[in-house]
Amino acid sequence: MLEAVNISARQSTLIQEIIKETMLAIDLKPGQKISETFNLQVNLKKSVEDFIDQNNFLQQKKSSIHQHAPVNNNRINELLGKAQPSFNRIVTIGYRVANSDTASLQKNGSYYIRSLLASEKTFRTAMEEVSRQYVFLLEEDMKQAATINTGKFITLLVIFI
Repeated sequence: MLEAVNISARQSTLIQEIIKETMLAIDLKPGQKISETFNLQVNLKKSVEDFIDQNNFLQQKKSSIHQHAPVNNNRINELLGKAQPSFNRIVTIGYRVANSDTASLQKNGSYYIRSLLASEKTFRTAMEEVSRQYVFLLEEDMKQAATINTGKFITLLVIFI
């Protein structure tokens, strides 16, 4: 569960990396060093692939959430579902930018940036709430474990007295 909290928070960082790399790619001038363009596109693809992998983890994790907190489970599922269209848009644009030439990037750049920023806002808001829901579940686990440990301790005291 802690891993899900970390990954949902990491998604926000990855979106920022994707936006930054997209902006840098769009700002490239024709004739700029091919190695710069290539490295930027490789980094962007890697960020998008990490973004996809982590989203897949969260999608798989949602099916194995706690039984004792169905309201939180439903909320997490709802949030992940709501974030999916933004996720898809971010991935699509990330791959388009990573595979475009500089002329195409300059032509479509402002559209890409506007779309990424709008999608980032929706997705980031959902991921922040997913993180909060997972933290709540972790706190519930800790309370339950503390209650069980207290019960065991009292039982031991009664046995020894």
